[in-house]
Amino acid sequence: MFLQYPTVNMVREEKETTVEKVLFSGKESGLSFEKLDEKMQSWGRKKFGDKYARELWRNELLELKTLAPQNDELHMFAFNMHCAEVYDMLCEDNARQADGLFYSDRFWTVEWQTECRQRQREKLFCHLESLCSEEAARQVQKQGVRRMNEMRSFLFQRFGAGQPEVLEKRVRHYLEGMPDEKTGMVFPPRCNMEDKLNELEREREFLLDMCPKDKREDYDDGKETTLTRMIIRKLPKEYDAAVKAVRDLHRFRTYGKNGEIGKITNFEDNTRHNYETE
Repeated sequence: MFLQYPTVNMVREEKETTVEKVLFSGKESGLSFEKLDEKMQSWGRKKFGDKYARELWRNELLELKTLAPQNDELHMFAFNMHCAEVYDMLCEDNARQADGLFYSDRFWTVEWQTECRQRQREKLFCHLESLCSEEAARQVQKQGVRRMNEMRSFLFQRFGAGQPEVLEKRVRHYLEGMPDEKTGMVFPPRCNMEDKLNELEREREFLLDMCPKDKREDYDDGKETTLTRMIIRKLPKEYDAAVKAVRDLHRFRTYGKNGEIGKITNFEDNTRHNYETE
């Protein structure tokens, strides 16, 4: 009779099983969409590498169906770059097999690349199933693996976070400085300033992340300058000296970089000061 002692892998699997008990159900009590998003990308990062996993989950990979690489040089260049990215992804799992595919003719066809992408989506779908429960799990099953390319967008919109009124409420709360529930103040007395600023930065990144890729450049609410202005407006008066010191330091650095250090004077252009974005 032999006793089996727990191995490192067994302990790790036990811990992961314990963590995974909190699942995404679409309700407030379960896993949030943000956490689901993180878990999907974290799992994909180990499997496919960071860049490919992110683009696969977000449906941001090159659109293969619209390509005509044999008739257009730009299409051919884009397709070749995509194939190189797929090769890097396959190397994460099996470098020898990836090398064999790289030197085969079928690897360089749109048909094979399309089939390969679907196989990776199937793996992603299986992991998504393990993270969902209740209505969210039912909806995932209903959509099916063939619609995995749209799944992230579907879950985001179906379970609240992507609904206009819900998102607008969250944006409004962010632009108000995410005030404390008890005091109603953005920076209550003796608050941990570092934690508060990190909280605001995380919310800005979330809003920017949820914004469609082609609209991020014009999304004012997600810009860092918007966050900076809001913080300066909400800061208590006791921080005025600190803000002035930072602005003065920035002014010195800017003029020094441009070789115009002699232009610094005590005169302050209030109009410029009110509208500066630096």
